[in-house]
Amino acid sequence: ARRRNQTLSPPTLGRGITLMMVNLSPYLATGLAVAAGSIVVLALSRRKPRRTLHDLPGYVETPMPAILSVLGSLPLFVRKWMAAQINAPRKEHLDLRDLGQPEAEVYEYQEVVPGKLWRVAHSFQSEALKMAKTLGMKVDDAFKKKVLDRAPAHMKERVRKDLEKYDYLANQISLQDGEKGAWLKGGMVDKHYCMVAKLPSGSLLLYAPPRIHDDLAAWLAARGPVEYVVLGSNAHSTCIPGVAKRYPTAKLVGPEVSQRKLLLVGVRPFDFLTSTPAHLSALNQQLQAAGVHVHAVDGSPVDEVVVLAHQKLFECDLLYAHGDGDRMCCTNEDWERADWPFAARTLFFGTILEAWNKMIPDYRIAFMDSTSALTRFAALDPQPGCCARMASSLRSILARPDWDQALGVHPPSLLSREEFQRTIDRSWRWLDPSGRSLLE
Repeated sequence: ARRRNQTLSPPTLGRGITLMMVNLSPYLATGLAVAAGSIVVLALSRRKPRRTLHDLPGYVETPMPAILSVLGSLPLFVRKWMAAQINAPRKEHLDLRDLGQPEAEVYEYQEVVPGKLWRVAHSFQSEALKMAKTLGMKVDDAFKKKVLDRAPAHMKERVRKDLEKYDYLANQISLQDGEKGAWLKGGMVDKHYCMVAKLPSGSLLLYAPPRIHDDLAAWLAARGPVEYVVLGSNAHSTCIPGVAKRYPTAKLVGPEVSQRKLLLVGVRPFDFLTSTPAHLSALNQQLQAAGVHVHAVDGSPVDEVVVLAHQKLFECDLLYAHGDGDRMCCTNEDWERADWPFAARTLFFGTILEAWNKMIPDYRIAFMDSTSALTRFAALDPQPGCCARMASSLRSILARPDWDQALGVHPPSLLSREEFQRTIDRSWRWLDPSGRSLLE
């Protein structure tokens, strides 16, 4: 019998915070009832939270709705309970096969290392407008002007067409109709990339698996049995219930916060918790003979998991803008394609270039600050020294000699070693209190 983890400790929450806000209303009454019952605990815990984010010149946290401050003042155990309830995945990503197109091609396959490593892209409805509507972001004349002003001259016509589509879907399609697939029909498509690594035993390791329809299951079966299912971060768990059910003997690997919310929807306990050092050590001992190494990004409340296999690095939720600073993390050719997801260009010029370091969104910086209303609401609870620990962790990953390319869950392009190192350094160098490069 396989050994399974049976103990739970308090979870953290990562990049899926916006989804918590989207789904908050069904649980708000229950959450407030629990909060009322904990009023004594609240009174005893009104100490000012410790600050974990060192001073960043010019950084000012983006104002958040007042409700976040109210909910963020509740006791930590209440906020953690709410986070798990709200983020437990109860449905998989919506794709064209849910809209009466059973033969639609929703997967793309790329062989990276012949016979050993593949990349599978799943196309589904983007959550960008759902998040924007929930956060009160408006696609108005001021927003459109801001986006167009930031677009380079040779892309203005393309971006103008992007904005026409984005404006229509944001302002003419209701949230209810959008969630049912109207946004997908209008072109709001997102893609997540799953890495499929074949081990020497002939079995497969899936990194950040997507929704698996029968055709993808058959494609995988032709390459070997699934032995490991590895989550890319604590925000990527939407499709895990279906994957775990389809592969009941596969070893589940991921952070503790993911396990906590997945247990609520009937997923079995994880075999290895990447957020627990002893589990991570045991996993790497098990995978050592296969030439695979799993690295948990220390100090990060998003619990990113990096995997090294077949001389390639798999990453999730570490990359936003490209190291050149002029586009999302992709090639110039992809960025300027007419069929490129238009929401990505719109959000890059409208939000990323407005962020503090113009590489990652400001909310991701706020995750490292225990005094942030957003962070407290999300029950992230960053610990003292988290920035320095994350910097050290990324530095050690970048310095490893056993990889030559990086494959991401979000970026469509494979990145060279130099390109990935440069992009991570420019995105995350601020974590080091001394400002020292992550490449040193």
